[in-house]
Amino acid sequence: MDWAKGLLVRHERTAAIGLAMLLVVARSAVFVFWEQAAFDADQAVMGLMAKHIVEGRAFPVFTYGQQYILGVEAWLAAPLFFVAGPSVAALKLPLLAINAGIAALLVLLLHRHLQIRPWLAFTPALFFILPPPGTAAALLEAGGGNVEPFLYVLLLWLSRDRPATFGAILAIGFLHRPFTIYGVGALLLVEAADRSLFSWRRYRDILVAAGTFVLVSLAVGAVNRMSSALGPGTSLDDLPEINGSLVEIGNRACVSLADVPIGLARLVTVHWPLIFGWARTPLRDLGIVSLSSQGVPAVGLLLVALMGVTGVGIVRSIRREEGRQPVNPRFPIYLMLVGLQSALAYAFARCGDVSLFTIRYDLLSLLAPVGLVAWHLSVEPRRRWRAAAIVLVALWAGVGAIGHARLAAEYAHRPPRGPFQQVANALLARNIHYGRAGYWVAYHVTFITRERVILSSEDVPRITLYNAIVDAHPEAVTISGTPCGPNAEEIAEDVFMCRPANGELGKAEEP
Repeated sequence: MDWAKGLLVRHERTAAIGLAMLLVVARSAVFVFWEQAAFDADQAVMGLMAKHIVEGRAFPVFTYGQQYILGVEAWLAAPLFFVAGPSVAALKLPLLAINAGIAALLVLLLHRHLQIRPWLAFTPALFFILPPPGTAAALLEAGGGNVEPFLYVLLLWLSRDRPATFGAILAIGFLHRPFTIYGVGALLLVEAADRSLFSWRRYRDILVAAGTFVLVSLAVGAVNRMSSALGPGTSLDDLPEINGSLVEIGNRACVSLADVPIGLARLVTVHWPLIFGWARTPLRDLGIVSLSSQGVPAVGLLLVALMGVTGVGIVRSIRREEGRQPVNPRFPIYLMLVGLQSALAYAFARCGDVSLFTIRYDLLSLLAPVGLVAWHLSVEPRRRWRAAAIVLVALWAGVGAIGHARLAAEYAHRPPRGPFQQVANALLARNIHYGRAGYWVAYHVTFITRERVILSSEDVPRITLYNAIVDAHPEAVTISGTPCGPNAEEIAEDVFMCRPANGELGKAEEP
């Protein structure tokens, strides 16, 4: 009854993918639908870009003030802004859809490539589906491409035999977020290992992909010449310097051989404990407005045990001599290599500066355990060892689920007050519509008030129109983290407002 078995598999696959997407929605809801939960000025700039697109005031290609992160998120949010108006939820809904799509794609690809049951494919995908709250919040940031590299590397795998498509995806992905390049490195390593790379046909494919990459990059550059580089009424000529992705990578990378051991040590003791959830960390330290925390030290032991179980199982499968054709592990190895490249590049190129403030630079590490567990489940013939791996992954995901449940309960019963909303409300209540502030306050408040309050940034100007507007209003106030003059008024906790006195304005300091 092959038809009955096929029908059962299809139903199981639908259920596994449906549950994966449902869990992604559940772990994302707080960050999407409560604007104060995890939102900052970088995301606000993207939201303002989308607002300006809808209003026909600007045509951004890259993020305002930069030339190395494509404004994809602004263009994705623009249709929702047109229908429902600007909001944090409308800005993040496309990212929620991308998160859900990646989860579904992981389950589907693991099921098809490894020929394992859909529920077995669902298990390793949990590392992306249900990470701790801090990691989940980072995957929903609209500040310039945290989650999209996951989609790009999966699309690169799918298009590996269509070189023109591969080159186009790589060009867009690299210009959006250079981390996409890890997919190329992983694919080359996989194909070199099985020697499929070494053929004239593959060399031709590489040339076609490279040519397409160059052509698409040049096309984006041509369109970029018409862009609004610093907001409405600006052009590329208004940027103080024009640096492409490669230049910015060089500017932001810091390589010191002496600091490599420090970087590797902090990768294991600081970074991975944060994104995998075995370091107890207040969520406020991860940019989430909450009194809760994440992380249980025992989770580290779970992951060590999981690596032991899966590692031993994989080694045994490689050494085992059986008459049957082994499962082709190219896809899980590809995922592992993407994750390992991301982690090592992060450790090597930060001069040891691996901290909770830069976890977005190595979110792709999540793919390494996905590949490792999937490989094990596809080759391990002993049921008890498969069950051990499944239980360990389920326990890890359960700890993350508890963290999400606590956060959701906090927001459902007594949602914390967002400090930036308090500032916005205070300014609107006083009929104040213009002011100056530091970057992290200025654009945040400007976006959540839908530009009813315009605050210009005194330290990092991304939208120069705001500076001109504020300069034209002598009544503009100053917002600061310290009393900024004799007439300072505290409008939120540790946030002060100063009105101009005799035409003199105080100097803004970050709250």
